[in-house]
Amino acid sequence: MLIMKIKLLILSIGALLAASGTALANVALAPLFCDGAVLQRDKPLPVWGLAAPGETVQVWFHAQSAEATAAPDGRWQVTLAPEKTSTQPSERVVTGENTVRVRDVLVGDVWLCSGQSNMEFNVARAQNAAQEMAAADYPFIRQFKVAHAADERPAGSAEGSWVSCSPATVGDFSAVAYFFARDLYAEQ
Repeated sequence: MLIMKIKLLILSIGALLAASGTALANVALAPLFCDGAVLQRDKPLPVWGLAAPGETVQVWFHAQSAEATAAPDGRWQVTLAPEKTSTQPSERVVTGENTVRVRDVLVGDVWLCSGQSNMEFNVARAQNAAQEMAAADYPFIRQFKVAHAADERPAGSAEGSWVSCSPATVGDFSAVAYFFARDLYAEQ
């Protein structure tokens, strides 16, 4: 069976969670919920992760909180109410047997950009790359770049990290996703 590597980028415009190796007793968030994350505005906000079976998990963000109990397999999920756009970096706190703090969280628009070579092509290889990179000071445009992985079964999780757009970081951004985000950002 041929397994194709597919690159998935989650590019966010913020004007628009923290995965850590953890012992079974520690509450942990899915890798998407790490420092620098952008949450989708005006939609219910699901948050999920792992904890010890039966462990009570509480999630706080802005003025709201929610609680869940980890299932026998350790999975838990809560859903927070929709939030308006916020460029004010906020902190999300999750507690169980331990406390996890996710910093620099924005609320804005989140776009999924997926593909193979077209998404692999980065800004550093684009036409006028030096000019484009020098002008790329958009800290509210952020990319969650999923690490390459291939498997015959669907993955339950994906590793990656959020990166804020700057002249120093944009060279590694997907060119298609970056130019899309930059154009949307300019329209706001």
